[in-house]
Amino acid sequence: MPSLLETTRKNLRFLDRVALFEIGRVYRPVEGRPLPEEPRRLGIVMTGPREEPSWLEHQDHTLMGFFDLKGVVETLLRRLGVEAAFEPDGRDAFHPGRCAQLTVDGHGMGTMGELHPLVREAFRLPEQPICVSEIDLDGILGQCGPPREMRPVSVHPSIYEDLAVVVDEDVPAARVRDVMVRAGAPLLRSVGLFDMYRGPQVGSGRKSLAYRLTYQAEDRTLTDGEIAEVRQTIVRQLKAELGATLRA
Repeated sequence: MPSLLETTRKNLRFLDRVALFEIGRVYRPVEGRPLPEEPRRLGIVMTGPREEPSWLEHQDHTLMGFFDLKGVVETLLRRLGVEAAFEPDGRDAFHPGRCAQLTVDGHGMGTMGELHPLVREAFRLPEQPICVSEIDLDGILGQCGPPREMRPVSVHPSIYEDLAVVVDEDVPAARVRDVMVRAGAPLLRSVGLFDMYRGPQVGSGRKSLAYRLTYQAEDRTLTDGEIAEVRQTIVRQLKAELGATLRA
């Protein structure tokens, strides 16, 4: 936890929102032994606005709190196939009433909560909720469900491209994204909307949607020609299904 808090303080000099994790060992003395135990811990820290900056006009600027951290931990455990419970706890490092112990089959597997104001001040952190969790990683992994098949991460570089298209006002941005994903498979790995424009440059009843596209192959570095071919396929499909045109 101290390492995470130091890292958080340094990042908050440049960022408003910090959400990170770290895996490392802690050292616990064992009576009658010259060397300590070195169990692995998973640490998580979250602070700042709940939503990352985006193009939305009415963005939620609510600060992350205890239940945001609890949701992250619950999602992690669910995907690992671990049935866990959360029980009230009162560790000195945490804010009273905002701390819980993670248990599996009655055994403590970690602690999570909002940092106590005195601890927050000692680490020179801003006056806002700092949510921290420290979990017994080996204990949790020992409780995992059956193995799940995962696709390996490609060692070849990703290629990024921005694509702005003009569509009718009533066409949902999510539908445009779905057409892109389907037309660009399997080399198109992700699509993210980062800008929307309405105005005289695109005409009445139309809107411009700008997406960041990420291309990647598992077995090779993609060439400019391959990217251009996938891009043309995407553009053709958008025009055929949605009447979309490229923004000039």
